[in-house]
Parts: sequence; C-alpha cells; structure tokens
Amino acid sequence: MKAKKGQVAVYLVLVLVALAVLMLANVNVFLAVRSKNRMMNAVDAAALAAAKYQGYLLNRIGEENVKRLRAAVLGEPYEGPDLHVLSFFGPVEALVKANDAAREWGYETGKVPDSINAFLDHLGEIRNDAELYPRSEENQLWPMYADRLAAALSGPPAVLPSYMEMVNPGTSGLFGSGGFYDVLAAKAWCWFTIGGNSSLLEGDPTSLPPAEVTPAPEYPENSEVFSLHVTYQSWADSDWAEEYEPGIGFSEKWTNFVCQVTGLEPADFVRNSSAADPESVWAFYDGNWKTWSSTFNPDNFPIAGSVRPEYDVAGCVAACMMIGEVQQIEEEGEARKSRDLLITADAKPLGTVEDLEGGGRVPVTAYNRFIAASRPGEQIFTEAQLALVGSVPRSPGVSMESGWYEHVKHHSPKSPSPGCDYCTLWSQWCEPSYRRSIQDWIKNHAEECRPKGGGGPAQKGGYPYAH
Repeated sequence: MKAKKGQVAVYLVLVLVALAVLMLANVNVFLAVRSKNRMMNAVDAAALAAAKYQGYLLNRIGEENVKRLRAAVLGEPYEGPDLHVLSFFGPVEALVKANDAAREWGYETGKVPDSINAFLDHLGEIRNDAELYPRSEENQLWPMYADRLAAALSGPPAVLPSYMEMVNPGTSGLFGSGGFYDVLAAKAWCWFTIGGNSSLLEGDPTSLPPAEVTPAPEYPENSEVFSLHVTYQSWADSDWAEEYEPGIGFSEKWTNFVCQVTGLEPADFVRNSSAADPESVWAFYDGNWKTWSSTFNPDNFPIAGSVRPEYDVAGCVAACMMIGEVQQIEEEGEARKSRDLLITADAKPLGTVEDLEGGGRVPVTAYNRFIAASRPGEQIFTEAQLALVGSVPRSPGVSMESGWYEHVKHHSPKSPSPGCDYCTLWSQWCEPSYRRSIQDWIKNHAEECRPKGGGGPAQKGGYPYAH
C-alpha cells in the first residue's frame, strides 16, 4: 500500500519532537549534575588548599624549632617569630586560601550560609567579653584574632570550616554532642549497644549539668579554625626529659638527633645546654597526632585497605563545608527549580621524617613528638590529600552547620528552647517512656545490632544503624 502524501512529514515532526524532548532532558540532567559537580570540586579544592597551608605552617614551626635548638646548643641568642602567635594566627590565613581555591573553580560566592551568623556571634564574644577572652593594653591578641577572622570571612565567603575547635565551646555532655543527636534523628538505636552506651538509657538525662564556660588562656596554643594541634612544652615536661641528666649532660641518642637535624658536630655541645632550661619552651605535636589507623575500627568503619606506616598519624585536618544552589531535574510541565545542597570535604597534610637509627621514612612524630625535619633545609610536610570525611579524629569542637552553634552556646538542657530542632530531640530523649521504647526495640532486634563483616560481593560490611 502506498503512503498518502503528508504522512512522512507527520512522522518527521514526531521524530523531531521526540529528539527535542530528549535533548532538553539531557540538558536538564547536565545542568543538575554540573552544578553539583562544580560544588564538589570547589569544596575539595578548598579543603586541599587549607591542608597545604597547614603543612606550610608546620614546616615553618619545624624550621624555627630547629633554629632555636641550634642556638641553645651553641649558647647563642635566638631571634625569630613567636611560634605561639604563628600557630594561633597562621591557620586563619588557611581560610583565605580555601576561599581563593573555591573561587578559582568558578564558585564566586555560592549561597552564604546561616552559619556565618554563628561566626559573627562568636567574634562579638571575643571582642566584647574581656572576662572570657582576656586582653590588656600590651596584649591585644584576642581582638586582633577577631579582626583577622572577620577579614577572612569577608567577600562573602564561598566556604567555611565545617567545625571550630573553640576555646570556649559551650555546653558539653550529651546535650552538646552532635553525634548523639544524629543517633536520635536517625533512630539508630544499635548505637547504644554497639557503642557500649547502653548505660545512657538509664537515669534522668536532665540531671546532666551544663558545662561551665571557663576563661580562655592568655596565649592559646592553636587557632580555633584549622587547628595545627601543636603544643608548647618545656624540656622537663616533654618526652625528651629522660635524655638529659643535670650535671652530666645529654644522652647519646639526643646528641645524635641534634647533630642530624641541625648539622652540628658533637664537639659543639656543652655540658649544661640551655635547651634543657625549664624556662625554654619548644614546639611538639600534641596528643591528636596519635596513630591514624587506631581510629579505624574494622567492625564498624567502612574503609578498605590500610594506612602506610610512614603516614600513620592522625594529626590535623582541614574540614570545609559549602552550601550552594543546585538545579533540580525538572518534572514535565514544571518550571526549573533549584535546591540548597550542603557539601563537606576533609583534607590533611602528609609528611614523613627519616628514621635516624634504621633508615627509611617514618611518621613525623618519630622524634619524641619534637617538630623537626630530618636534615637542615628539608621540608617535613610535602603534600596534602583528601581524607574520608570524619576519619580524622578531632578535638571537641562546635559544628558550624546552621542552628548548632546557637544550640550549644545558648540553650540549656534544663530548659530547652522552643523552635530548636536539637532541643526537640532532647525533650523526647528526656521522656522515660521514650527511652523505654528504645530499650524495647533493642530487645526485639538484638540480632540486627550485631556487627557484620564484609565477606564478598554478596555481603556488604557494616551494620544497619537505622531501622
């Protein structure tokens, strides 16, 4: 049968319409994916830039540490920067570097998060509360810090630190524990048994007192943003103390170490070096620089492989967050919409030192936590890499996500604030019947709370937290 005139044209129109719809759908998906990928690239770049700057600062501290050590051994005066000031103010510049890196990815400002108000609130406390943040006419350290942090946040910022290790963090205990609210919100009741926290289901949670806010130290050791986790100790308080005996001198181990890192000769040493003077203060890695692999629990942490021994230190981390608008995939007949998306990224500086006894490369903490390179002029931290979010342990801090700062700084477990989502969860937790319902669920679903190891493609590791 012959086709009638015009049928081909109709078919062609239908095909063209289908192609047009397909092209529009592809464009729609492309815009949605591109905006999300652009955010991910920007926040990754920000975290890496901040971590690289952390490494730069640690290298600077190591260099000055060794210069001071050399001067002390030779009995010469030392003139150099105040390392306390370097570790306190330096990381604020890392926030500037992070924002510059995000903008290089075409992410000019993103969406200014509500969290900026928490920063401004905190800066107001620093400037105005001289009791919590002491200062004098001779020392304007805290106001200077507030000014520099405010300058780093101008722009407005594209990225923010996802948490701050604040000197005065506010409420502690369960009421101030972000992870605990995650458990309540997700109804992840297995956490109580697997985490060994079943005792929390007993007693009255409202009896937990809020933390007392204590005055800040005159010279804080580290910045609240992108902390380096450096501590300053005298020789007597450090791990090197046993390597020096008054009236006799330093041990062979310490002497060999100093010769290696400073380039001095054993003949340069004197019997009573000022390095062991209790008034002298030196830079050391603090307790956060523990073994990184010890934080990986194979039973409940979704990670494969292992950490190379020479990099096996937790150390410091640059944790960044970004909130931006991403295009949603359109439904047929609907106008294009967007939604807010929060993305975080963690990165950490990595480095090694030389094993002075056995050769090879070992963790940077190998020299009794004393911050130093293996040889004069050598860099300790040479790279930065992204890390699995949450895999690097952090000192107690305050998440900068919207609402959390307000909660831990201004709300009380005795009288939860209306309108606060965290306070609503806390009020539920305070009800005995609510805690009994959790106990009943655990009793009836105990089997689901047993850790399950990964056994192959058919079985995934981990355990079902939520239900």
